[in-house]
Amino acid sequence: MGRDKMLPVSFASIHETRRTPHVAIAVTGAIMLVMAVLFPIHIIGSAASVMFLLTFALVNLSLIVLRRKFPEVKAGFRVPWYPVTPIVAIVLNVLLALYQYNFNAWSWYIAIAWLLIGLFIYFIHFEKVAAPEMPQVLEVGQQDRTEEYDYRILIPLHNPDHVIPLMKLAAPVAKAHKGEIIVLGVIDVPQNLPIHEGMRFVHHKTPLLKQAVQYGNSVQIPTRSAIRIAHRVYDGILRTAEEEKTSLILMGWKGYTTTKDRIIGEVTDKVVRHAPCDLITVKLVDDFSLDKILVPTAGGFHAQLAAKLVSIYQAEYGSDVTSCYVVPRGASQEEKDRAREWIEKTIQETGLGSSAKRTIIEAGKVASGLARAAGEYDLIVLGDSEEGLFSNVIFGEIAEKVARYSRAPVMIVKRYEGKVKSIVKKVLG
Repeated sequence: MGRDKMLPVSFASIHETRRTPHVAIAVTGAIMLVMAVLFPIHIIGSAASVMFLLTFALVNLSLIVLRRKFPEVKAGFRVPWYPVTPIVAIVLNVLLALYQYNFNAWSWYIAIAWLLIGLFIYFIHFEKVAAPEMPQVLEVGQQDRTEEYDYRILIPLHNPDHVIPLMKLAAPVAKAHKGEIIVLGVIDVPQNLPIHEGMRFVHHKTPLLKQAVQYGNSVQIPTRSAIRIAHRVYDGILRTAEEEKTSLILMGWKGYTTTKDRIIGEVTDKVVRHAPCDLITVKLVDDFSLDKILVPTAGGFHAQLAAKLVSIYQAEYGSDVTSCYVVPRGASQEEKDRAREWIEKTIQETGLGSSAKRTIIEAGKVASGLARAAGEYDLIVLGDSEEGLFSNVIFGEIAEKVARYSRAPVMIVKRYEGKVKSIVKKVLG
């Protein structure tokens, strides 16, 4: 910890001749001596048991976090029945630690006091020494924010070919909510360089932002630009979303990944997991239009928002909208009737209107059926399917497969899941 600057650097010093961390040993020994003198040995032993059990619980939690953050790492040993095994281990260790309170309440008082002292020292030292060396975000050329707009759409821009298509998607939504658009350029700087080194590259982002602002002005949508310099691009995006109290993030992505376990790239991965608002990711292609839109429906938390967005595009661009439901090949009449009920329910709840078409797709698998059908449309809009907290899937498996194999543009809509679930995802990675 001293070497990582989480504690004073002197703790990391090694004796010149004996090659031992003598300072750390001396401090630890002194603390143990004081504890042994002040308290009976059975209380110290019980308090140590509490600390060890909580440590083992954290080790199992760390296993879950590492499996989520680095799924591509090939480990020499894979924990069987993941994530059941580490979850059970966490529960058992915590229960055993709580049981120590019945054995002797002082064991828990000492353990809590020790944790509080450790956290106090860590945060006091961390803020002064280690925090300045952590990845940073620098605000550059930020236009003044007004409280006039309660709804804000943030569009991170990187690819020049995506500027107009993303603005074309954002403008009707901003208009419907009487909001504004913020176009963001993030300049990434290697972590071993000072953050201000990125100032030399600010002019690289200016043309993209200027083009987006001009388009916003041409369609009479309030649009302003923002530039961030960051050690990690996703930090720049997420920090801006939080500071601007963004209602929606709209960003483009390539629609697939070559990495293991469907992790879609570091930047998109982090933004999707930790976005503090609704999120739209779009796989764009060269020929982009909104004349014909396909909306698969099966209900759900995210699908309703997807359909509502399509209704906005229908009203703005006069899009020809088709709502569909995928059933197995050779589906019974009862299954088809249930599919029609879902379609009608979606159309009624989201205001797509009587002009929306209805269709039932028969396919062996939902993803393959949608990917084939998407070829006849200019855009397919999918609501993210919900996955468990311990899943490595960023979007739902169906949405990711459709985005990978569809030749048409694919929009995946993910609704904000609330602060509690967001905090849990931050802890788990």
